[in-house]
Amino acid sequence: MATEAKHIFINRQVLLLGDSLTQRGFEPNGWAAGLADIFIRKADIVNRGLSGYNTRWVLEILDRLVPTQPGEKMLAVIWFGANDAARPDGPPHSTRQHVPVSEFKYNLSKIVAHTQAQGFKRILLITPPPIYNKGRKAHQYYRMGDEAKSMTLDRTDDFTSIYAESVKSLGSEIQVPVLDLFQLLRQDLDLGMDEELWGPKLLCDGLHFTETGQKQVFKLVIDALGTHFPEIMPEKLCPFLPLWDQR
Repeated sequence: MATEAKHIFINRQVLLLGDSLTQRGFEPNGWAAGLADIFIRKADIVNRGLSGYNTRWVLEILDRLVPTQPGEKMLAVIWFGANDAARPDGPPHSTRQHVPVSEFKYNLSKIVAHTQAQGFKRILLITPPPIYNKGRKAHQYYRMGDEAKSMTLDRTDDFTSIYAESVKSLGSEIQVPVLDLFQLLRQDLDLGMDEELWGPKLLCDGLHFTETGQKQVFKLVIDALGTHFPEIMPEKLCPFLPLWDQR
């Protein structure tokens, strides 16, 4: 690395665009906080996670979410589907989040295209995670009381799998890499498909992550970046400004 390169301020940006799974990534020990840690002085992590939002609502405000200020648009991680996959026959509070899978796929393609047009040439798509049905039911009882007895779950593993497959299909069509979190999150812990093994360990309410789940997401994201974009791994990047003893 040339000496003069150490003295150049390089404004690299990593955009995280998603829903609550991204917003909560900045929790203590969260996956996005982990990225901010390992990319410290190498890239700025811009968290645009919007809890509760689906792709339809994000499209309406997309021009306000994707950074346009000068700098190197190093990477965008785009992660939607958890809210789009809210069941249309579920509780009233969540049915308005539902987006049919065909529209979801179209919306996601438009989000990717807009992000690319703003200069983010490296894109990583992430599928929605698996749903721990039993944990989701317990959360529904906690939120709604006895009224939850007669209601369908707001989200289920089987229904969410359709949206996960849609993300993978889109990635293949537009040649954008996809992290299949729906499958890998549970498989990476070697817990198999038994939700009683992986569910309570990874998901605090059947959807959002426990601390263990956050750590697994972080590991899988880093593995995906190393596979698809090894040139931007932190050890390959010079710091924004020289270290104090190199001035």
